[in-house]
Amino acid sequence: MREVAKPAKRKPTVLGRLGGALDALTLAVSPARAKKRFIDRIKAEQFSQIYEGAQKGRFHGSWAASRGSADDDLLFNGAREEMVHRSRELAMNDPHAASMFKVLEDSVVGPGIRAQSRARPEDTGLPKEQVTEWNQACDEYFNSYAERVDGGIDATGQTDFYGLQRLVLRTFKMDGEAFLHPIMVAGELNRLATTAIELIESDRVDSPAGSSDRIREGVEIGARGQAIAYHVRKGHPGDQYTSASSEDYKRVLKYRDGRINMVHMVNRARAGQTRGVPFLAPALGWFNHLREYMRYELIAGRINASIAAFIETEGDGDEPHIEWDEDEGKYIEGISAGGIHYLGKGEKIQSFNPNRPGITFDPYVIRNLRAICAAVGLPYELVARDASSVTFVSGRWLALEAHRGFRSDQRHLICVALQPIRELVLVEGYARNVLPRIPGFAKDPKLRAALLRAVWIPPPRGFVDPTKEVAAAKEAIAIGISTGSDEAAASGRDFAENAEIRAMECQRLIELEEEHELPPGTLLPRTGAPAPAADGQSDDDRGADDQVDDGESDEATADEEVEEEVATT
Repeated sequence: MREVAKPAKRKPTVLGRLGGALDALTLAVSPARAKKRFIDRIKAEQFSQIYEGAQKGRFHGSWAASRGSADDDLLFNGAREEMVHRSRELAMNDPHAASMFKVLEDSVVGPGIRAQSRARPEDTGLPKEQVTEWNQACDEYFNSYAERVDGGIDATGQTDFYGLQRLVLRTFKMDGEAFLHPIMVAGELNRLATTAIELIESDRVDSPAGSSDRIREGVEIGARGQAIAYHVRKGHPGDQYTSASSEDYKRVLKYRDGRINMVHMVNRARAGQTRGVPFLAPALGWFNHLREYMRYELIAGRINASIAAFIETEGDGDEPHIEWDEDEGKYIEGISAGGIHYLGKGEKIQSFNPNRPGITFDPYVIRNLRAICAAVGLPYELVARDASSVTFVSGRWLALEAHRGFRSDQRHLICVALQPIRELVLVEGYARNVLPRIPGFAKDPKLRAALLRAVWIPPPRGFVDPTKEVAAAKEAIAIGISTGSDEAAASGRDFAENAEIRAMECQRLIELEEEHELPPGTLLPRTGAPAPAADGQSDDDRGADDQVDDGESDEATADEEVEEEVATT
């Protein structure tokens, strides 16, 4: 019979012995109190097991968690700055990270998010004709300015308003925040307005030496934690080409003269957070491990693909052709593909066959990349451009899930940055007498807000299956759960603009039919249009023939009914 060893008894600790002595003393003095003490200990042990994530046993003892505030965790010891630099490096050098930013730019902004003026008579108290005139004037003025590159909204004159949108979104995702400073630019040719936007990189927003705790990495906060000013370096701390000193600061107020003076798009993850968290923050470590793994597999694959010949010599004089690497502190010998290598006296070849990459390479990379994509909220299929396992149902589901995130980013971009910029441009246009005059616009904030109302049309979603999705859109409009405006906006177009263009097309087709003497309905099929007469009969003659035919048909039907009745009898 096998003898089972008894478990060794654990020696009580000093605290354990003191606790046992205290229990014995309490039991001798007051049994009721000792009983209560024992019950409280049992309850405490049971309570500690309710939330496993809060336990500190041997399984979770090494789990360290911060208890700092949002700014303390993000800004302490340069944590935010380091994450920003790593995020930028990944965007420059990692193909998957670069693909993520490209997907966001194409899906959230695309060719541009365009504004359509939507001031309404019931909100403004103005006649419909006057509101229509105002909307058209606003659209013409803003669109002509937004589409300019030189002398446009971009203060650098390097892109138009829609290209600036892409850069703002990329900066916001890469750094976790974007700073847009409206400035007045004058003296340039062909400039419709002096309002322009200066995009400031987040590295320039920093705290001057000796700043108080009210300035959190360049953001000066008020009593409620709201931003009231920003401290901006005149030069970038990492720019060696500029003459502006990065030690000189400029204090930029959040609001000045009743208008916004600094637009701060910030990705907040916690309450009380002053600066932004980069989009790739939860995946930075995974990205680095995956990239290093793929790099080593690539090197091993290159070595495995190299075919070289080695020749042993028996001479006495030749030294091995090995190069000493000062940085590595050791000899380094490379193997060139298809090369012939001579060995020194006494040297032998030790076979090395890495057999890389192995069969687990692809599943491993995909699994890790899926985890990274899940952390940042993007479908793996979009990031990897891999549709090998996508069906119509899964593709439609992926498109809808991705679109939810894109819509959130679009709304944030529109509310925080695009609409305020549009309002600045139109307010200047009104001051320059470019827009129609409306009493009370300058002094009544409520009227001004109603007149500057707009809807923003994002880029089209695209279709997974156009036939099915167009049919679904028609059915949704028919039963009242959607509108033509909603469906047009989903396709990146404006319903009113589509209707006007379609009306012009129909009118042109009718004119072409008349010009070339074509029967009505040849180019433009029309419901209820009379079919062209093949035998030259007039419409009146055709109507008479139709009446005769209808009568003969009725007589034939009556004869059939009589014959059926006789047969039944």
